[in-house]
Amino acid sequence: FVRLCPDQFLGMSRVFPDGERIVSMSAGGHALVVWNATSGVPTQRFDLNITVGDTLLEVRVLHPGDRVVIASPWRVVIMNASSGRLLHSLRLDSAVLCMEVSPCGGKVVTAGDGGLFLWNAVTGALDLHIGVVVAWRRPRVEVSRGGAKILANMGRSISVWEGGTGELSRAIIMDSGDVADFAILPDGRRLVVVSEVSAKVWDVEAGLILQTLSGLIGDFGSSGRLTLALSASGDAMAICSTFRGRRERYDFGLDDYYFEDWELNRFEDTVEYTAQMWDLASGRPLHTYEETTLPHGPPPICSVSVSSVSQQLLESFVG
Repeated sequence: FVRLCPDQFLGMSRVFPDGERIVSMSAGGHALVVWNATSGVPTQRFDLNITVGDTLLEVRVLHPGDRVVIASPWRVVIMNASSGRLLHSLRLDSAVLCMEVSPCGGKVVTAGDGGLFLWNAVTGALDLHIGVVVAWRRPRVEVSRGGAKILANMGRSISVWEGGTGELSRAIIMDSGDVADFAILPDGRRLVVVSEVSAKVWDVEAGLILQTLSGLIGDFGSSGRLTLALSASGDAMAICSTFRGRRERYDFGLDDYYFEDWELNRFEDTVEYTAQMWDLASGRPLHTYEETTLPHGPPPICSVSVSSVSQQLLESFVG
C-alpha cells in the first residue's frame, strides 16, 4: 500500500497500464505530477494552468505511450506526461460535462451542451458530432476501440451510436434504477453497467444481460457517489462509492438524556466508503475495503483507476 501526499489539493489521478507510474492533476488544474507507483515519490512535475475556474472534470491516459488527456468545462488538452509538452488543444464551441478515451488511445469523446463530439487523439481534429444532450445528473460517455461505437448515459438508459456515421443503433434500457456509471470492455462487445441497485454485464449488440454481479456493497442512489474503472485488459474492475449514513454516537451517555434534544444528539452523520476489486471472468469480488468516517473526515473519492499488470487499485480523494 502506497499513499501519495501531494502539496496541493488532488483532483484526478490515473495509473498507467504498466502499473509503474501514476499521473495526477491538482484540483484547480495548476500542476501535473507523475509519481512512482512503488515508492509513492513524485518523479516529474509540470506547473500548468489549463482550467477555467477551479473545476477539473477528467484525466485519462492514452494507450500506448505517455500521452494524457485533461478536461475542464471549457478546455480539453492532450499532453505528453514525460515532457509536459502540449500536443493538442481541442477546439470546443460549448461547455464540456464529461470526457472519455478509447482503449487503443486513438479517439477522445466529449459530451456537453452542444452534444457528443468524437475527436482524433493523434491529430486533435474533430471526426464526428452528434446533436444530443446526455443526462445532467450523472453525465457519462464511453467510446469503443477505434471509435467504432459511442455510448452515453441518458438517465434510465444508455444510448449507443455508430462512430462512423453517428446513427443511433440501440438504447439499452435499465431494468432497475437510473444508471450510476458504466464502462465498455476492450472487446467492444460487453458493457458493465452499475445502476442504483445492481451491477450487470450487457451485450452491446443484442442489448441482453450476460451476467449479474453478486456481492455488490454500497448505496448508489441520489445520496451516493460512485466511480467505476476497468483495467485495460478488461479482466479486472473496481467499484468505489461514497455515501452518507447515520450512526449512534459512541460518546452518548446517560447524562445526555437530561437534555431536551437528546434524541437529536443521539445520532451523528457519517460518510461511508467502499472499494471493491472484481474479477470479471468469474463475476466475483476479489477484495473489499470499507471505512466509516465523520463528515469532517476524508473527502469523497473523485476518481478510481486499475492497472493491467498486477490489478493495482488507485483511489483519488478531493484533498
